[in-house]
Amino acid sequence: MATASVNSLETRSARLAGLVSAARIRLVAAALAAGLCLAAFLALAWLAGGILLDLIAPLPVLLRTAVFGGWWIAVATALSVFVALPGWRRPLLDSVALRIERALGGIQNRLLTVLDLHRGGAATRGWKGDSAREGLVEKLVEQTETKLVGFAPGRVVRWWPLVRGAGLAAAVVALLAGMQAGLGERFAVTLDRLLHPTADIPPATWLQLASPGEIEVLQGDGLEIKGKVTRGSVDGVDLVISSADGRSRREPMRMEAPGLFSAALEGLDADATYRLEGGSTWTKTHAIHILKRPVIDTVSRVVRLPEYMRIDTPRPVSDDAVRIDVPQGSTVDFVAEVIGGATSGTLKILDRKLETTMVERIDERVWFEDDLPRDAVAPTPWKWTTSHAAGGLRAFTFGFDGRPLEMRTRLEPLVLPKESLDDRALMVMVRSDAADAPTRLSMQLAHEGGGLELVWGDDAAGPPADLRVPRVVVGPLPRAGEWARVTAALSALPQIVGRPITAVTFAIDKGRMLLDRPGWMERSMQPLQQPVDHSLGELPLRRKYDGGETEASGSTTWLGELSVAAPAADSGATARPNPFWATLELQSAQGHPSRPLAPVEILATVDRPPSLVVEEPQAESLSLLPGDEVDVSVLVFDDWGIDQVAFVVGPDAEHLGDPVAIAEVPLIHRPPESQLLVSTTISSDRLGLAPGNTAIWKLAVRDTKGQWAQSRPFRIMVLSPQEVPPPSSPLPALDEALREATQALRLAEKNEDVLDRKREETLRAIGEEPLKALDRAEEATAAAKQAATVAAEKAADPQATLAEQADAATAASAEQQKATEQTAAAQQQTDAAAAALAEPAKQDLQTLDEYLERRREDVGQVAARLDAAVEQAKSSSQVADSQREQLAAAAESARDLQKSLQPSPQFQAEAAKVDRLADAPKPSEIANRLEEIAQQARAVAQQLDAAGKSQQLESLAEDLARRANALDVLGQQRQDLQANDGQPPAAATQAALDQQARNDVRQINQILGPDQRPAQQPPSPPKKAATDPLDALIDSGKEAAREAADSAARIADQLAGRQPPAPDGALQAQQQGQAKDGQPSEGQPGEGQPGEGKQGEGKQGEGQPGEAVNPQAGAPPPSAKELDSLLSSKEVKQALQMADRARRLQEQASRRAAEKMAAGQQSSSEQQGQGEGAPGATPTGEPTQTATDGGAKAGRAALKEADLRGLDAARRAAIYKLPPRVRDPLLEGMRQRGPAAYQEVIDTYFRNLGRDIPQ
Repeated sequence: MATASVNSLETRSARLAGLVSAARIRLVAAALAAGLCLAAFLALAWLAGGILLDLIAPLPVLLRTAVFGGWWIAVATALSVFVALPGWRRPLLDSVALRIERALGGIQNRLLTVLDLHRGGAATRGWKGDSAREGLVEKLVEQTETKLVGFAPGRVVRWWPLVRGAGLAAAVVALLAGMQAGLGERFAVTLDRLLHPTADIPPATWLQLASPGEIEVLQGDGLEIKGKVTRGSVDGVDLVISSADGRSRREPMRMEAPGLFSAALEGLDADATYRLEGGSTWTKTHAIHILKRPVIDTVSRVVRLPEYMRIDTPRPVSDDAVRIDVPQGSTVDFVAEVIGGATSGTLKILDRKLETTMVERIDERVWFEDDLPRDAVAPTPWKWTTSHAAGGLRAFTFGFDGRPLEMRTRLEPLVLPKESLDDRALMVMVRSDAADAPTRLSMQLAHEGGGLELVWGDDAAGPPADLRVPRVVVGPLPRAGEWARVTAALSALPQIVGRPITAVTFAIDKGRMLLDRPGWMERSMQPLQQPVDHSLGELPLRRKYDGGETEASGSTTWLGELSVAAPAADSGATARPNPFWATLELQSAQGHPSRPLAPVEILATVDRPPSLVVEEPQAESLSLLPGDEVDVSVLVFDDWGIDQVAFVVGPDAEHLGDPVAIAEVPLIHRPPESQLLVSTTISSDRLGLAPGNTAIWKLAVRDTKGQWAQSRPFRIMVLSPQEVPPPSSPLPALDEALREATQALRLAEKNEDVLDRKREETLRAIGEEPLKALDRAEEATAAAKQAATVAAEKAADPQATLAEQADAATAASAEQQKATEQTAAAQQQTDAAAAALAEPAKQDLQTLDEYLERRREDVGQVAARLDAAVEQAKSSSQVADSQREQLAAAAESARDLQKSLQPSPQFQAEAAKVDRLADAPKPSEIANRLEEIAQQARAVAQQLDAAGKSQQLESLAEDLARRANALDVLGQQRQDLQANDGQPPAAATQAALDQQARNDVRQINQILGPDQRPAQQPPSPPKKAATDPLDALIDSGKEAAREAADSAARIADQLAGRQPPAPDGALQAQQQGQAKDGQPSEGQPGEGQPGEGKQGEGKQGEGQPGEAVNPQAGAPPPSAKELDSLLSSKEVKQALQMADRARRLQEQASRRAAEKMAAGQQSSSEQQGQGEGAPGATPTGEPTQTATDGGAKAGRAALKEADLRGLDAARRAAIYKLPPRVRDPLLEGMRQRGPAAYQEVIDTYFRNLGRDIPQ
């Protein structure tokens, strides 16, 4: 029993001890909780303080590091003091028991005694087994239990520290939550900056910048970095670039738009970092990674020409050439020196097209700039400055007092347009001071009807300048620090549109501002064309190994071949456009391309056919005698090379033979010449033509491509004695008049009988009364005109009285009234008669009227041609006065006929047709009068033709007489040389005289022809026989020349009308009869011999050939029939053939003399005059012709020396055809190379100048 009691007491005391232990746990837990709250409060408060400090003023890294370290120290100290220490220093159970006893009261240390009893302390030891003491313990335990009934361990815990700590912590947490809610991202950024103090995190200000982030760019490429202001606003942003070695540079960024900035960087070669800085913030630092790429060091281009050109050396292309002209079939080689690890490459072929985009265009109409208008009146002087100007030299600004700027003008007002108001606006250029910018700009405009005030900026910044003037708020002011245009749409300003603005006042509220260029502007959209390249394909590049490349050098050579073929050669492939573009691109192993090269334009040119310029002969029609030679001079051009120069001959231009090469052309096979000067001769033998044959010949040239080009066709005629080319007419207009008259006569004679019958029938159908009415109306009109003339004369006569003038005026008015009435009546009556005609008659009337109108036009053309012929005759010395009178008469007849066919303006419509039909001549009469006009013109033309042939024969007579006299002189010289004191003549002198005599006789025989030569026709027996055969040849030659001269002179007199024409077949008899009548013998020229009297004046009665034997010099001119018979006679034809042969001999001698003279002037002045023939062999020199030929030769030499290879053959030929005054300076400039540094520029200039010459 005692044992059970003891056990019960121990259990109960243990329970009480456990209650104390539970209370101690509660106390420790409360202390730890309060400490944790205090530590959290301190940590969060420290953090909140750091956030507030960084928000107020962004902390640098050092301070952020201090805040971060202090936070950790504060947290550690708070945990140590408020958590670790209370947890380590727990209260004793006795202390807890005393706290419980004090909390309950009245226990009086009973709980301590129970704890001691439970622990077996010295005070309570030995109670077991002692019943008295057991009872006392039991009572103690019972009393303690009684006191502790309902006791909770929390009653001894002091909750205030915990509540205080929790409240403080909660307050800080609420503060942080409020900051998070209010600041948003700024709170997180600031917290991140504090928790990572050394990280590159921008401060969380109200200004926030955004950057592109990490950037990768190819080496050498340009880079544009754009920054954006995502929150707030800032005036400027800087780009800070940092290289790997720590060096940094700052680049200001350009504002593209509000809140958008950009900065362009040149090609970077190494990695770098960047960040954007603006205001009080910046962005994170990001890296710029440079991607290595191949670098094309140099590119050379050469052109390999086609094989057919036979040019083995490739043509290099200038390094700075932007276009390569390449003949079709060539190959362009691209050779590139590449630095870096290039593993592959391509030759890109591009097509460039123009793409059109619409861009805005602003046209300004400035009111005044740099100064006020000339008549401007300003109350106070305006202040002008040159430090900044928007467009001109000066801008105006406000003074230090800010007084408004006023101005009035009358002569130069600002007139705003009335049209297209939506696209037009009032404007002024402004620039605010960034340090002291105004907030408002006012522009007050005044006109005669009132005014208007325009405000930009804050309208509330100040009151209106004038309360009576309405105010319009246009918009905000632009950003300060730069020029900007402020505008006001005219559609919003109806008060001032179309009115002249005569006064303006500018005002600001504060600060400083510059203004310039007030006026109005117009916006419009216009197309802008920009070239865009499109890929056409790629060709691979191949690496070239020449043994000199090493891995250490880092340089490799790449080769690309581009064939430029003709479009037809691209079979199966898409034809490339012409021109196209090409460029190179190399790739590294990572696929990074090289920096783009500017594409070069490649123009595939066509090897054009050659071209040639024939300098000699000039005439397109040549007449040769057998054995004659004609000089041929031709300049040959080709783009690349000449292969052959040849003749082609045929009966006509469509049937030419095979080319026959010219042996005088020295050809060079490789490389061929592109320009040649060919000089040769042609003759009938060389062309294979017999006398009497006519052929067409051309010069032909072939280039190395096989293309032929031919000159213009030349007609060559090998003359026989019966063929003489017709002379040209002295009056070209007369020939045209004859053609017009013949054509008009042919048309007039067509169906003239039918038209006469229809005319009679139509007039009969009209009736006599309408015709008489028309006549009466015309007579009345004529009378009215006569009366008006009399009235005008009376009015102008000062001696006439007023009554006489009044009577004349009254009579004129009455006649005019009568004419008007009769005209109206005739018009009405004739229209009615025409309307009543049957339909066939109406058609006949219309047909006859059209016939008369066409004949009027034809006759008008004939009259115009005859008038032109009359004017030409007035200035021609070859036309006689009688011929001029005949031409004038023919022209007058044509005008009269035209006038008779003119419709009368007095009548209208059908009456006018009937009137003209009645008054005009019959169709048969028209044809007869046209025939008379044609006969008159034909007679004049025949007389002019005869006069021209007469002049030819007169020239022939003079030439033959001169040659006969020359033979007389040579014969006398030979006789004098042989009779020189019995001494033998010098061999050289004798040989020269003999040769000269033979040449003169040969030329006379050539002129006379085979039918008239002395060898075939026995000459008249000489009075003195010649013993020397050469003397006999000279005698026969001069006698034949004199006989032919006399015959030509007589025929010339007959053609000119100075002698009556001989009948057919009587000319030879007349010649023989005159010879029997005592013609002077040879060697003794008399007064009437040819060559003695007439020397080319051509005047009648002054030494004309045959004058001494012509007693009928004043005979009347021959009739047309006589002239026609004379011109068609055989004797006249033979004489004209001799004249033509003599003319050709003279031309050939003149040309050769001029060539010798030019050659002598070029070689030495001492040689001038040498090589000329004996007297009579060559005519007088022609300086004009000599100078012209010399200039042509000099031009050919200059053209050959000048470098014209850059031009095609056609343009080189066009340069040669230029006048010498234009061509020679151009060629001289091409020959003079100039300084070496400018040779390419000079050559390009002259080539471009040559391309501008039209072909």
